[in-house]
Amino acid sequence: MNYQLLALDLDGTLTNSRKEITPSTRDALIDIQKNGKKVVLASGRPSQGVLPLAEELHLGDYSLLQRWSYHRLPIRRNHLQQISSK
Repeated sequence: MNYQLLALDLDGTLTNSRKEITPSTRDALIDIQKNGKKVVLASGRPSQGVLPLAEELHLGDYSLLQRWSYHRLPIRRNHLQQISSK
């Protein structure tokens, strides 16, 4: 099967016990995106709590599954706005 999207939970899945993304995981996720795949972060955290990880992963405009809703947000710390949600 050829997947085009990878959705990842943050705490305890993507991040380690210190809430950090390991360098090897970060590099792999950046490579996945360079190969045309989409990475989506899923979390119960507020958007501002996800933004640093999205920036670290070079997600650009990133998608977030958050508390049963879907958001597509621009990565701009000073201008975080919801583009669409359900």
